[in-house]
Amino acid sequence: MKVVAAVVLVALAGSAFAESLADFPASATITVTSGEGLHRVEVPFEVHRAARPDLADVRMFNAKGEALPFAFSGAPPATPPVKESVALPLFPIRAPTKATGTNDVSLDVRADSRGTLISVRSASTAKGPAPKLERPSAWVADASATTEPVSAAIIEWTPGPGTDLASVTIEVSEDLKTWQFAATGSVLALEQDGRKLLQPRIELAGRKVKYLRVSSSTSGFVLTGLRVEHVKVVPGQQQLLSVVVGGLRGDLPGEYTYDLQAALPVTRVNVLLSETNAVAPVEISVRGEGSKDWRPVVGATFYRLSKGGAEVRSQPVAIAPVTGRYWRVRIDPKAGAPKDAPRFEAGYQAREVVFASRGDGPYLLAFGNDLAKRADLPLTTLIPGYERDAEYKLPAAKVGAIGMHDIPKGFSFSRLVTADGGKKVLLWAVLIGAVVLLGFMAWKLNKQVG
Repeated sequence: MKVVAAVVLVALAGSAFAESLADFPASATITVTSGEGLHRVEVPFEVHRAARPDLADVRMFNAKGEALPFAFSGAPPATPPVKESVALPLFPIRAPTKATGTNDVSLDVRADSRGTLISVRSASTAKGPAPKLERPSAWVADASATTEPVSAAIIEWTPGPGTDLASVTIEVSEDLKTWQFAATGSVLALEQDGRKLLQPRIELAGRKVKYLRVSSSTSGFVLTGLRVEHVKVVPGQQQLLSVVVGGLRGDLPGEYTYDLQAALPVTRVNVLLSETNAVAPVEISVRGEGSKDWRPVVGATFYRLSKGGAEVRSQPVAIAPVTGRYWRVRIDPKAGAPKDAPRFEAGYQAREVVFASRGDGPYLLAFGNDLAKRADLPLTTLIPGYERDAEYKLPAAKVGAIGMHDIPKGFSFSRLVTADGGKKVLLWAVLIGAVVLLGFMAWKLNKQVG
């Protein structure tokens, strides 16, 4: 009798700490594509939005609702970039002899259904007899066949007196109508006493591009070829995600606040101005949920200008990783407040969960219980013989439907324990139960003796 009673009390206490899928208001369906025992999955934006900022309430379950061991991945691996270069088809934009830039010509562009350029022909915008088109004012390069992000452009030209050091500007476009500034720099090719110094590279932002336009302010510069350097995506390497949100006017002129709807680990920011020919020196700050204090993050200048018949925009600014949901942009009063609030773009690196795929799938990534305590394991415990970045070599699982549901209103030992003072209530319950049990045993013994 004593043994049975003790077992009941221990089971009661143990079950109080057990969690089930019903203790979490939301879950994402996870499917695996291999028979490996360990998988990794990227934490979706919806999880960042509904879970706690530190993701302490994330859990993994199998199809039977059994809890699975899991861990969070470490920092993304610093994989050396794999670079390749490829020559692009080049189309010169020839301007009239007296023209001063690309504004003086219009383009007749022909492309196939895939966007590959077939021809680019120039035509004067001036009235009267068609002038002789001789001098290339710019060159359009077709990168539509490329699939990898471009990290640099390799300029090929014939250096000579006055052009051995040249200033080059590169713009990018998706439709050959709107052009965005990408980079500017100097290329040089010098030779003296049999020694050569060559620097043909213009660094780009490492992004996918479709068309490039190259121009130079150096008189006599003629582009003869263009190669782009690709950064190949390494399997398992995380990609930067981004979210763009609108803003609300703040308390001061030129002040705007933004809600990302989630506490994201942001590593890149951009201010997208709503008006053309605008330049905005700004200060960007962040604050967490429940905090009223703004922490400065970065100061930078963003712009949106018309240049040479094209629109030029500033590039995103890289920052040290900052986790925050609420952001504030303050524009320098000297620049004037824009008519409409600019949009705010935040680039972030999503966290990944590594889990043991025990039991049948589909698996469930559960989240959203503010009272839950941390349950993730160290990577060194979950992965036998762990080596640095080993988690990024695991097969990636896929995220499916994400469902939201209410926490059941019925009694739950786990919710009782995780609530404020829950453990104290449990200990008192066990103590009272023990007293009742001892009283029952004493009564039983007294009855037997009598």
